[in-house]
Amino acid sequence: MNTKQRDANDILREEGTDGLRARIDAAGSPQGTFRLLKSQQEFLAGFVPPDYLVDGVLQRRFIYSLTARTGDGKTAVALLLSRSVACIGSAWFGSHAVERGKVVYLVGENPDDVRCRIIGANAHRRDDPNRDRIHFIPGVFDIVAMRELLAAEAQQLDGVDLIIVDTSAAYFLQQDENSNPQMGTHARMLRSLTMLPGGPCVVTLCHPHKWANQPSELLPRGGGAYLAEMDGNLTLWKHDDNLVTLRPDANKFRGPGFEPITFRLEKITTPELVDRKERQLPTVQAVAISEREEEQQAAEAEHDEDQLLDELNRNSNRSVAKLARACNWFFVNGEPYKSKAQRVLDRLEKAKLVKKVRGRHWCLTPEGKKALKGDDDDETEQRIDDRSGAHSKKPFHALRGMKQGDTVPCAYCGKAGDVYKFADGRLPKGKRHHAALHADCAEPFFAGKPKPNDGELDKTSPGWQSRANGGSSKAPPQEQQLRDLGLSDSDISEREEDSSSGIAFMITAKMKRDLRERGLSDQEISELTPQHAHIILADNVEMTSYSSPGPTIPFPSTPTRWWLNHETTGDDPVGKLIAGMRRDPDIPEWFESPEAMERYFEIKRKFYVRNIPRESIMALWDRYEQWLVSYESPPSDAPREQEEVPGRAALAAVLTAWGKAFGCGTLATVPFLVDDVMSLDPKEWPDQPGLREIQSALLAVAEGEAGKIDPARLEQWLRKNSGIEVGQLTLRERGADNAGVQWTVTRGA
Repeated sequence: MNTKQRDANDILREEGTDGLRARIDAAGSPQGTFRLLKSQQEFLAGFVPPDYLVDGVLQRRFIYSLTARTGDGKTAVALLLSRSVACIGSAWFGSHAVERGKVVYLVGENPDDVRCRIIGANAHRRDDPNRDRIHFIPGVFDIVAMRELLAAEAQQLDGVDLIIVDTSAAYFLQQDENSNPQMGTHARMLRSLTMLPGGPCVVTLCHPHKWANQPSELLPRGGGAYLAEMDGNLTLWKHDDNLVTLRPDANKFRGPGFEPITFRLEKITTPELVDRKERQLPTVQAVAISEREEEQQAAEAEHDEDQLLDELNRNSNRSVAKLARACNWFFVNGEPYKSKAQRVLDRLEKAKLVKKVRGRHWCLTPEGKKALKGDDDDETEQRIDDRSGAHSKKPFHALRGMKQGDTVPCAYCGKAGDVYKFADGRLPKGKRHHAALHADCAEPFFAGKPKPNDGELDKTSPGWQSRANGGSSKAPPQEQQLRDLGLSDSDISEREEDSSSGIAFMITAKMKRDLRERGLSDQEISELTPQHAHIILADNVEMTSYSSPGPTIPFPSTPTRWWLNHETTGDDPVGKLIAGMRRDPDIPEWFESPEAMERYFEIKRKFYVRNIPRESIMALWDRYEQWLVSYESPPSDAPREQEEVPGRAALAAVLTAWGKAFGCGTLATVPFLVDDVMSLDPKEWPDQPGLREIQSALLAVAEGEAGKIDPARLEQWLRKNSGIEVGQLTLRERGADNAGVQWTVTRGA
């Protein structure tokens, strides 16, 4: 029961300034029962702890503005938020948990469009949308005049948890949006919705000012008094064709804030949404995506932009349809995908990389031409830095020093003879670095030009073998070096037949470029020894043994069951991986594929040669990550200690029944367990193993009213027992989908 004493702020919110003034006048003298002044103890007694509806994002009894440009997904994201709160099963908003509740959606703009979106989204749902606890009020009405009726109906629902106002401008019934007094009154009217039964969170959809050209400029349109009344301003910005990112306004958000959440705006169709001629109507829904999906789509969008820039550079006198054909963008029926080409052009125009000529054709701007050759410029700039040249447009002049020996090669062309020490004369004294060069090679070297022979030593010049061996006149000890790398005598003899098989005793520029193509950074390359660089670049790298750091692990030349004979010692992570593979008879079938073996080689190469921490290696497993976690069990996912846990017998019953009914590794959500599994009659499904056992076990841990499972209690029980191992079976959480958190049972440590 709330015993908080009403103060002046409560009266001001509920009755306005006139009501507060009347209360003060009625109080008469200071000896009356109403006091304006509060002691610190009385003031702090009114503190209400934050109560999140969307964990870390939206609080109850708070009002937020959601500001985005037209077409950037305000309604789509608002409907996704409403569905996340109103659905029966547990749900998530991005990566944030959502408390279930009742939603009231005020549809002030285009109710038919909202109906289309809901029909389309419902057709793609796996749960029953008719069970959503969401209520709509279509059309604009006077909220002040209808507030008592709205409060009464909210009370009949036992309170509401979320109110969406779509849009704030639709319910602004005064004359001037730019008037601070009028916008302040409008904002306080919307804030009064937070006082409805249930203490709901209120989200008002807002249009920004016309001059908003970046996310930081997304402020609600009109007088600033409106924003001042908000508890937070959420911004939604569209990028990369169909991605939108939700983030808190850094200058207006009460609370700790949250990391940006990215959604994809999907165009969907369904037979349930058609026009009068029975043609399917497309509509849009918002779907939360992972960071990996966002990066992948951003890369695809950038590739499309680069492709179109290249085609415009080849021939700018082409229509949008011809540009789409040149980029191979077509519909299924063979027609050019003109709308995609136009969207890419619009993005490029906004970035000032292209412009329209005579209203018909497009051409590159100077910035677009610079962006098109940006990669080459970046490489040139890097070479200039590496060679200690000057980034200057001044005429080049070289400073020549002492002549070098006859066997000293030119740092640019690699040939010996007539080589001097040169420096870039455009640099001030004290910043110059000298290099051994021919006179004709000085300018291209310091200007960052590519080397004519990719930096390889000229084997026709005298002394090349001596330089390759660090100055020694002896032949390189190839045989001993190759034996140190784990090659047998037969392997060495095969290599000796090929003159290109010798190990270089320096990492050349060409090797560095090849290493970069294989994903190594300059810092990682600098830490490699020449032997390790040769291992990574060798054609038959699978035949090599990696010996630093950690144990020696031989690689096969072909995908075979070589790992079945692998001996594991100590903390060998590869051995742990293989031990897990041996326990599962299904793994060898697909692990013998070249694709899987190549992925395995990549992980091992990065772990042993580049010495990357194991936590980073896990991310490289890509689509095998879930399998690897199940068998290798990294520390962050290790089962809890086997201490005495209350209810261990009930947990053991659930885990055993789960394995019998679904099998280890099968994913299931609480809605699936409650709505689907518990609804089955074991008598009608006699061939379903473990059905009766799993039903009995779930009822034992989460029974609610009338002998049915309480979903909230079951969710709480699952979270409480996550990670506890009983009889080599462990309950684990495996991410989430639109239906809620996914749970599974794994076997083994």
